[in-house]
Amino acid sequence: MNEDLLTMVLDTAQKLGAEYAEARLHVTRGTGCMLRNGVLEPPVLQDARGIGIRIVHFCHIQGKKMGKVVGGQYPKSMSCDAR
Repeated sequence: MNEDLLTMVLDTAQKLGAEYAEARLHVTRGTGCMLRNGVLEPPVLQDARGIGIRIVHFCHIQGKKMGKVVGGQYPKSMSCDAR
C-alpha cells in the first residue's frame, strides 16, 4: 500500500504539470514505559507515518525560467482516497 500511495502522489504531480516531484515515506515506531508513584504503567506503543512531498513547477517571468517549490503532507490516515 505504501508504494501505491507514493506512486499516486508522483502520478498526480506529473498530471498537474510538475517538472520534478519526489515523495518520501517516513515511518517511526517506538515503545515507552513509565513508573507512576513506583507502579509500572502499561507500555505505550507509538506508530507515526507521514509522507514528505516536494514538487517543482517552472514558470517564465520576463523571459527567465523560475522554479516554484510546492510542498505538502498527507494526513495520518495515509489513505490513497485522501486526495
